[in-house]
Amino acid sequence: MEREKQGAAKVAFIRFVLPELFPKRSSGEQSKWTGFPKPGEEIGFASPRVASLVLEGSFEGTQNRFPQRRVAIAVAIGEDEERLPYEDIDLTVRFFLLEREDTWDGEIVTTKGEANLDFRLNLNRHYDDYPSDLQVFRDIMSPHHITVMLLLNLAIFLEAEMGRAKVPESDRLLMETNLLRPAIRHIVALALNEQMTLIGVSAKGVGQSLVEQVFAQKCEELYPEYVPLVAGRQSENDLQRYQRVLLQGGLTRSEKQGIRPKLMSRDDLAKLFDVAASQRDALVERMERMKLLQVKESGTLRGQSEVTFTQHPLERKMREWLKDFGKDVTVKVGGRSKGVKEIDRGELERRARKWGAHKGEIEKALQLAKARGTLDFDERKVREAIAELNPEEIRSEAEHLKRSLEPLARFFPDDIRRYVEQLDAVIAKTYAEDESQWDEARIEVGQVRAGVKGFAFQAAKQRLGQTATQNSNRSQELLKRLPVRELERRIEMALAIAQYLDDMRRQLLKSAQRLADELKRQTDEFKRITQQAERLQTVGELERLLSELAQLAEELEKAQRKSGETEEHVNRVEEDFGHLAKWKEIAERADNLRQRIPDRYADLKQELDEWVNRVIDRFAEDRKEALKEHERFGYELESIQRELAKRSNEERNAFEQLAKAYERLLRGITESHLTPPYDPEDPEGSYERLFQEVLQRLSGFFGKFGDFIQQDQNRLLFLRVIRQMDVNELEKEADAIEKEWECLRREVTYEVVKAVRDGDKRLEEICDGIGRLISRRGKLQQNLSQADKPLPIDNGEEKALLELLRSIGQKQSGSIPFARIWDAAARNRLIPPEKLLSLVERLYRKGWLEIHISEHK
Repeated sequence: MEREKQGAAKVAFIRFVLPELFPKRSSGEQSKWTGFPKPGEEIGFASPRVASLVLEGSFEGTQNRFPQRRVAIAVAIGEDEERLPYEDIDLTVRFFLLEREDTWDGEIVTTKGEANLDFRLNLNRHYDDYPSDLQVFRDIMSPHHITVMLLLNLAIFLEAEMGRAKVPESDRLLMETNLLRPAIRHIVALALNEQMTLIGVSAKGVGQSLVEQVFAQKCEELYPEYVPLVAGRQSENDLQRYQRVLLQGGLTRSEKQGIRPKLMSRDDLAKLFDVAASQRDALVERMERMKLLQVKESGTLRGQSEVTFTQHPLERKMREWLKDFGKDVTVKVGGRSKGVKEIDRGELERRARKWGAHKGEIEKALQLAKARGTLDFDERKVREAIAELNPEEIRSEAEHLKRSLEPLARFFPDDIRRYVEQLDAVIAKTYAEDESQWDEARIEVGQVRAGVKGFAFQAAKQRLGQTATQNSNRSQELLKRLPVRELERRIEMALAIAQYLDDMRRQLLKSAQRLADELKRQTDEFKRITQQAERLQTVGELERLLSELAQLAEELEKAQRKSGETEEHVNRVEEDFGHLAKWKEIAERADNLRQRIPDRYADLKQELDEWVNRVIDRFAEDRKEALKEHERFGYELESIQRELAKRSNEERNAFEQLAKAYERLLRGITESHLTPPYDPEDPEGSYERLFQEVLQRLSGFFGKFGDFIQQDQNRLLFLRVIRQMDVNELEKEADAIEKEWECLRREVTYEVVKAVRDGDKRLEEICDGIGRLISRRGKLQQNLSQADKPLPIDNGEEKALLELLRSIGQKQSGSIPFARIWDAAARNRLIPPEKLLSLVERLYRKGWLEIHISEHK
């Protein structure tokens, strides 16, 4: 049992507590964490007592300083320090779930230089009083029993309960809101509290705030020189602009490498980076923070700035590692041998990761270095960049690439214009006498070619492929929106307007079916374009890639134009169907109203007929316009419905008032609550049932009262005959009560009951008389009880017989057969059986027994 509790606590910690300490990243967010087990996914276990996983991301507060960290998480019961099977990790965070004394607050421990953070948490920690949102436990257990262990197991239990198929959604929501979420909050508050002991770090706070603070401190300790290059989408966009400037901005090699600043105005700087003047300063500020740019006013030229394209610290570190740890290799350039440094790319990436860079930044830094002309690389090696100079070949390649781009200008004007301008600049440099210009042209034409190829792949995938997919999905959505199935159902009802509505339905059905066929064809066409765009990703020849891209763009443009026209038709059909559905609803209400109007409301029937005729006339005049006028005609129909409801309510209220009047009359006489409901379809039948129930209640009363009178007369007869008492006055009173009862009983008739509806007071007078009769009989009972008191018995045989009869009566209800009494007396031996009859007679005379004699059959 204890092992099951510990296992459940470990699973609950990963499932519920970790997302509180390392918040999950939602779609569109750049910070927070990914890598949590998906619903139903198994949790990895490094050992039977240690569960583990890897999270990637960063906290909101550390995203800009330490983005995209890989953190290994381990959750262990006890002090198990199993080695985790993960590589390429920035930090290992271990949570040890311990069962210590409830006064121990836990501790956070780390050792300088080691990439570990250990959280030692006490499962036995508890509250001294009930938190406001855990009051549900007040009647169940002491607050000292509400421990971290209990709350973790409660979370697992609640998750299982909420996952049962039979649990209603409302109950599931209540359990999550009132139990599960509070339990998780208090697990965090109890386990990671302000009183924890911190060793090797310093922080203040609880829960996620505490974890984030120690995480930030540990990253600063491990990666003190690290400067982020890619910290989110903004930095990626800025980096793309920066790299595009390096490749296409007309910079010299020395300017790209930050050896020499480039002089330009602030406006030219904005144009260089292709941003508005209003965004220039913000861009410069971001790039300066990224250590990629330095901008300062020129000391010699007014209105000019010195813009230095600085190498990122990671680029500089890579060149240092290449110099310190690379090998010398010889390459041929223009027929001449040249020595350069070369290093395994894997070795360089490992050093960059240890420095603090994440994988995305390493790739970006290599691309920057290549764009600057400082490094070159492939999948396996990184080496110093070299240049090879042939201006005629460079010029020919650039001019050929320009001709290949021309067919795409209509579809991608901005992109193609930019590439053509870059190629013109390359061509101009090939005519220069300065060999360094040829070097720059060589690099730039390769960069433009690579950029064009990347653009073509991206355009095929994102602009054409994704656009075609979106249009295909849109066509499918439009197809779903077409109410073909709904329009296939005929509109049939007794009202004459149904014929006009069904004619409109048939017209709309034909339009919808035609559009459905067209949308299916368009969906297939867009899917074909999507497949073609995907196939372009495998085309290696650039000229062929550009030619097929232009052809596919033209096909997509034509398909989109036709799709837009179809969507307009779908919208019109959908709008008309909405009007038709409203009309069908109104017609059904009118048909139902016709059936509900009783014959006694002839004026309402006539008003409804006139409404139907107005609708028919309007549809005969202009069906299209009439279809849109459902609100006006619906309002007219509602006025008839309201009048019918008003009259029905008045009738119902009258019936209920009469029923209450009857209940007041019956109160104190018999059960006064009357059950017959009012049926608006049969009002007179409702009244008939009400009258009959009142009559039955009164008849039942008189029947029971007659039985009471007979009981009173039997008691009087006993007193007069057996006790020989003078009961003349009581008998006169009993006779008078019987006569009054008989008189009142005869007066209660169906007509008298029914007459109350017309304001007749006879039943009220009768009920008053019944009340007096009940009171009179009550007084008679009191007098009889005084006269009919049992006489004293002796303590011998009479008492023994009474006790014998009581013992038999416990086993048998009702009258007792004399043979059973005889048998019991014979076995009891306290009463001689031959004396039974005389004893019974004596007890009867004294008023202790009732004797009932019936003929033996």
